[in-house]
Amino acid sequence: MSVGSTSRRSTIGVPGVDSASVESRESLGRAMEEMKTNRLRVAGDFPEFIVTNKSGTAYKVRLDPHGNGSCTCPDFQVRTAQEGRICKHIAAAAIIALARRAKPLRPRTETGPSG
Repeated sequence: MSVGSTSRRSTIGVPGVDSASVESRESLGRAMEEMKTNRLRVAGDFPEFIVTNKSGTAYKVRLDPHGNGSCTCPDFQVRTAQEGRICKHIAAAAIIALARRAKPLRPRTETGPSG
């Protein structure tokens, strides 16, 4: 497993997510699909994560509470020049961070006449 070392920063709204950016939504979709099929694995906890792809390459991802994120992957290094774009590694880390912060939903109970 190798870990990239170059890092730049990008503003991404809520930690890891820029809801106004189509490209960010596409990255979120790719990240979710790859996480479901175990092609993308996320370790760590807010604010620092290691996201590993299917070939075993790991990238350092850092999120902050102000909506900034950085990743050491080459794709992110190119995308930082285009405002509002994030890589799938930041998206995956943000999904995990937000999921851990979300409160579990209570089961919905049916109310009405019984019997």
